[in-house]
Parts: sequence; C-alpha cells; structure tokens
Amino acid sequence: MLQISMYIISTLMIYVRRVPTWSDDGMTYRLLAGCMLGHTSPLPVHSELFAVDIIANEDTFLNVKNLFRGEIAILINTGTVELDGQVVEQGQLLVSDTDRECGVDLKAGTRVLLFSGPAFPEERYINWNFVSSSKERIEQAREDWKNHNFQKCLMMIPIFLCPLSIKTVNIDPYSLQNE
Repeated sequence: MLQISMYIISTLMIYVRRVPTWSDDGMTYRLLAGCMLGHTSPLPVHSELFAVDIIANEDTFLNVKNLFRGEIAILINTGTVELDGQVVEQGQLLVSDTDRECGVDLKAGTRVLLFSGPAFPEERYINWNFVSSSKERIEQAREDWKNHNFQKCLMMIPIFLCPLSIKTVNIDPYSLQNE
C-alpha cells in the first residue's frame, strides 16, 4: 500500500510541476485542466472544458466576456469579488453563460477557481452526489450505493450513507428549482 501511495503522490507532484502558470493584468493563472489562452494543461480532458486557478496580485478586473463558449462558473476560494456593485464572498459560486456580460472585480489576495465548458444539450438532475440526465438512473445509483453494488476504487475512502430525505432537483445554473 505504501508503494501505491508513493506512486500516486509522485505522479501528482509531476503533474503539479507541469501545470502551465503565467501572470497577466495583475493576476497569476494556473491552468488545472483543458486549454485556455494558448496554454494547455497536462491533465487529459474529453471536451472543451477548462479549469484555472487565479490569484489576484492586486485589485484588478477579471473579464471573461467572449473568451469562452458555453457556461462559466467562478468559485471564490479566498477573498472577495465584486459584481455590479454587489460583494460576493468566499465560498460562493457565480454562474453565467458566456453570451451575457461576464466580468468581476477581484480584490488583492483573492483566489478564485474559474471553470467553463459547453452546456449539456439535455436537462441534468442532481441528488446528493449523483448527477444524471435521468431521474431513474439517479434512483438506480442510490440503490446501488445503498447496496454497495459499485466498483471499488483504489484507496477507497469509507462508505457514507446516502441521505434518504434529499430531493432530486433540476440543474439550472440560473435558478435551481425542485422537481
């Protein structure tokens, strides 16, 4: 087990060293996945998605309008972001499609995770840790989880019980509504 753990740790360290990092407009970028602004992450992806870690080195404006296709989300890791005069704090998630004006003011020291990709053509539903375009598939996944009927993965963490009272909701990034 120690050999496997050391392999995973060394593989992760190689990956971290190879992540493209650059600075521009008062911000430092680390591209975690996908392609962005001429940079490519070593992490293989199978769509046009990307994820980038951004640190504001000074008070600055992050403008993402017309840079990407699909939907975009900004997760505020530390610090604060201002959007149309409204302060948004650590732990909040901003979501927009890229057809809308999308830009935020970042205070110095703020760290955000920006991720984007094409929207799914069909509706998506979420229930606990399960996401699908089919409510029936989610219910089957809940049953499989409850009955431990799934492939175990290397270094599996303890199994948590799936909450019984959670509702399935439609994933609409602009207004989550219960189904």
